[in-house]
Amino acid sequence: MKVQKENVDINKIAVGDEITTETIIPLMPVLWPEKAVEALLKIVYLDKNITFVVNRLDSKQQIPWFYVQVLSSHSDSFGELGWINGLALLRKDDEENKNNKNNEETEKTNKEATETEKNNKEGKTKSLQQLLETIGLNPLG
Repeated sequence: MKVQKENVDINKIAVGDEITTETIIPLMPVLWPEKAVEALLKIVYLDKNITFVVNRLDSKQQIPWFYVQVLSSHSDSFGELGWINGLALLRKDDEENKNNKNNEETEKTNKEATETEKNNKEGKTKSLQQLLETIGLNPLG
């Protein structure tokens, strides 16, 4: 058994693997529900840092699904059995990439704003120096 935490490759997950969630993940009661609405009402959401073991593999519309049991004793879902969509395990990466992109954009915007503010101050200083020189005053001397 191996514990996978980051960058889970959903195509390499095997029976017996233990995986720790990196984000909130839905645990479906059944893979092929007869009554979809009832199944949706029975979804359990696993919190971040919950470990589960993969008991069975399947696929639905070419997407891997994993029948799992929750191992984390600190979880309200301890011992729960259900299905996890492989794409839900990738969601962490999408969110992290989005957050990283947002952080990069924020840093860039802040840097540009600081640069603009610096240029404005320098421009005002130069304008003031030019005005003082024009009226015959030397601001530095």
